[in-house]
Amino acid sequence: MFFSDRQAAVGEMARVARSGGSVCVVTWAGLSETSGYAAMVQLVDDLFGTEIARALAAPFGIGTPAALHDIMSTGFEHVAVRRLEGRAQFPSIDAWVATDVHAWTLRDMIDDDQFAELSAHARVRLREFADASGRVTFPAPALVAVARP
Repeated sequence: MFFSDRQAAVGEMARVARSGGSVCVVTWAGLSETSGYAAMVQLVDDLFGTEIARALAAPFGIGTPAALHDIMSTGFEHVAVRRLEGRAQFPSIDAWVATDVHAWTLRDMIDDDQFAELSAHARVRLREFADASGRVTFPAPALVAVARP
């Protein structure tokens, strides 16, 4: 999900795969399947613009079983894709923002003042994902491809 040239990456996986072996690739399902991250990406877009929002959305770019199958099929003859249901869970909205924005994807793209601004807006705009205790949870399905030459 992070390779800029996915076809080249799959080609390299196929090249180094052992005869009779298999390769497993896991990626997130699309933003349309992951309401919390879709809302976070929209918030980032509203505050900081499309370029930064695209960086946050990058892990969800393959998004569908068909897209993952198509990418893996560029290097492998036999590809099976399945969806795994999952849930994102964070102790709070602040922990969610710190984990997924400041400590990971956007760490080098937003400064401390922007992070503080994002955190303040997130507490309001993303509160629908938190329960009465403040704990955050939302669907976060993944796609798994197992490929063989």
